[in-house]
Amino acid sequence: MTLRRTGQDARNARGFVIVLHICGNFGPLMTEPCSTIQTSKLDPDQALGQALRSLRTSRKWSQTDLALRADVDRNCISLIELGRNSPSVRLLFRLCDALDVSPSGFLLDVDRRARSQPNR
Repeated sequence: MTLRRTGQDARNARGFVIVLHICGNFGPLMTEPCSTIQTSKLDPDQALGQALRSLRTSRKWSQTDLALRADVDRNCISLIELGRNSPSVRLLFRLCDALDVSPSGFLLDVDRRARSQPNR
């Protein structure tokens, strides 16, 4: 379990975040640099965004290219890739159709990313 920085009060004098380390028992308090703090699973919205970006960039398409093919606004693609928005089922199907992948295969990739990659 980690405490994320929410303001200056979450940092000590050296710029480290205070982290409560729990490993089966109540372990001691430790400090770690902000850049090394990770959780064990990726947020599903972020995993979906990573999977979408990976498919898009493997085709060497810009966000605008994908947006035109899926008939959505480019900003929508950007927000999904950043993990800030979740696509509706209908939009997910349109994106998969534009990328020529099955929705089930795409979601399997999302699930794999969510379960195996640490949060960045």
